[in-house]
Amino acid sequence: AGTAQWNTSGSAGPLRQGKSTTFEGGVRVPLIARWPGKIPVGRTIEEPAAMIDWMPTLAHLAGAALPEGVEIDGKDLSGVLTGHGHRDPDDGFRYLLYRQDNSGLGGYREGRWKLKLAVEGGESVYAIYSHPDLLFDLENDVGEQVDLAPRMPARVDEMKRRMGELAGAVDLPAAGR
Repeated sequence: AGTAQWNTSGSAGPLRQGKSTTFEGGVRVPLIARWPGKIPVGRTIEEPAAMIDWMPTLAHLAGAALPEGVEIDGKDLSGVLTGHGHRDPDDGFRYLLYRQDNSGLGGYREGRWKLKLAVEGGESVYAIYSHPDLLFDLENDVGEQVDLAPRMPARVDEMKRRMGELAGAVDLPAAGR
């Protein structure tokens, strides 16, 4: 939905858009991890991770204690890296997406669901586009081609509510606006 004018900075394969956008092509970044004798060679891990996971993961791998009395949002994924565990699918994996043009929140990922907030005129120097709120089921549509927002306004509203809570009580308009 919406209009688009692209000035791409490369291809993200099957993912929509690219660098500096809150579409999956701008969010999903490959990671190559190497630690001989600790991280198995040649594995591909499909489980999601976010920057907030690095602190608890690296602290655990280094044998360091996390600070007491401080809420840590990330999860220790050392077991995922070393091949001795998986990310718990019920651990509430979620993250906020901020627009690269510093205009605020651009989206929210919660498990398989992704909400991309309405935008007028783009969110980066690489793409100029406009669209209403978009909702995607990334488990079935990694390329973000099927917008489910018109069929699922209650899910959009609930995700906006939780997104606002996570962002610190940001007031977001209801679905369709």
